[in-house]
Amino acid sequence: MSDCTLYGSYTSPFVRHCRIVLLETGRPFEFEETNYDQSYANSPTKRVPFLRDGDLHYYDSSAILHHLRDKAGQKFLPTPADTELYALANTVLDTAVNIFLLERDGISEYQSDYIQRQKDRVQSGLKALDGTDLSFDGTPGDPILRIACLLAWAEYRKRFTFSQFGNLAVMMDEVGALDAFQQTAPPPQ
Repeated sequence: MSDCTLYGSYTSPFVRHCRIVLLETGRPFEFEETNYDQSYANSPTKRVPFLRDGDLHYYDSSAILHHLRDKAGQKFLPTPADTELYALANTVLDTAVNIFLLERDGISEYQSDYIQRQKDRVQSGLKALDGTDLSFDGTPGDPILRIACLLAWAEYRKRFTFSQFGNLAVMMDEVGALDAFQQTAPPPQ
């Protein structure tokens, strides 16, 4: 039994990013699939992922990633440019997930101008991401992994397409070929 347990769902893009880093770093861990009720009861943020590593507990994917990178002797977001790209990707991802959950509850842009503004935020965020340097040698850093988890989740949930964004499409092809990314794919629908 491992001292490190990641709690989450196989479909969460935030959890997927953590699972990829655990696989990349070779850190032994257990994965415990967690539903809404369990995350509501066991995490102060009422969402996944959350991590138990011995006596340490983390309740946000960014904090989990920082912890895992530190444990592996790696830097998490080593430059301000990395932090900016990661934050932009995280904003787009969080916004897209919130829209998805609101629409699943029956609230659409026809009922809420807020949702339409959020959809506009996703599109402008994707455009901004596409305009950045998304190249990497070997193993992508956390900003690229966050973007890839966002795009893969969007495809899986049929939320939006990104084929019109050439840099994002090329980056996705490259990341999609990586073992850890393939191993963490959500189950077929």
